[in-house]
Amino acid sequence: YNWRQKVVDGDMAGARKRGSVVLYDAKGQELARFNFVRGWPTKWKGPDVNTTNNAVAVEEITIAHEGLIRAK
Repeated sequence: YNWRQKVVDGDMAGARKRGSVVLYDAKGQELARFNFVRGWPTKWKGPDVNTTNNAVAVEEITIAHEGLIRAK
């Protein structure tokens, strides 16, 4: 949320970051890693809250970037 807020506030220089998106299997082993450069969040969606069940809360983020490399 704070990362996305930098974009909303117009601080694009502060918002651009290096990072990785990592995919794991059910055992917690890394399956794939994608490294991005000068990325910033273009969209963030908070979890839907449902107090009647024990579902996992999921957040979504869309990241624009200036380079993407599959590292694994």
